[in-house]
Amino acid sequence: WKPGRQTVLCLRRAQFRKDIEELRARTRFNWVTISATQAKHCEDRWVAPQYRDQTYFTQYLDGRCRHLKSGLESFGYHFLKAAMEIHPVDVVMAGNTDYWQDDAIKLGCRKLGIPFLVLARENYTKPSDAKRLMQRFIDSKFRFSGTGVAVFAKETRDVMVGSGSFAETAVWVTGAPRFDRWLEVGPVLSKERIFMTFLSYADPIYLAQDNFAASLKIFAEAAK
Repeated sequence: WKPGRQTVLCLRRAQFRKDIEELRARTRFNWVTISATQAKHCEDRWVAPQYRDQTYFTQYLDGRCRHLKSGLESFGYHFLKAAMEIHPVDVVMAGNTDYWQDDAIKLGCRKLGIPFLVLARENYTKPSDAKRLMQRFIDSKFRFSGTGVAVFAKETRDVMVGSGSFAETAVWVTGAPRFDRWLEVGPVLSKERIFMTFLSYADPIYLAQDNFAASLKIFAEAAK
């Protein structure tokens, strides 16, 4: 943290950390972080497991969970006030638009007049993902209550705006900060053997268990 700069308080999560690192190196803002998981553990005491539902929880707070809203707003308010005793906070930024545990922070931001921004760490470029996410936004009647969202590609913006859950003026295509350092990498001029690291995402949750082996086979055949 450096005095004289505006401060962005980031709710730190995996992947999102990489974007913050690049923004910290390339912009004249203070990028202060706190673990999103720590804040969530506080909220777990009040929100029953069956209601901890990503995307849907925003509407729950105006329906079946309305009895929790004032308490969560109070938590968000005092959470931010405590943070501001350490550093002034001009903006709060998260890595997801619809995580249930962020709703309390959004409510606190609204009460304090602090903008709540999202640098979306997910990018819906696969048609199957785009269709699934758009339907989830529609089914949950989700409405983004923050100030603005930055996304990596037009496809993600199309999903958000097309679902009706986000105002058209609130979603901006910026690209991915985590890739910015590659702008400074020049061509490899060495004639030495080049090594490649191949990363697997074979967990069934990604719906592509065979993709790693198939892709590795193609690279191996090309290398021969």
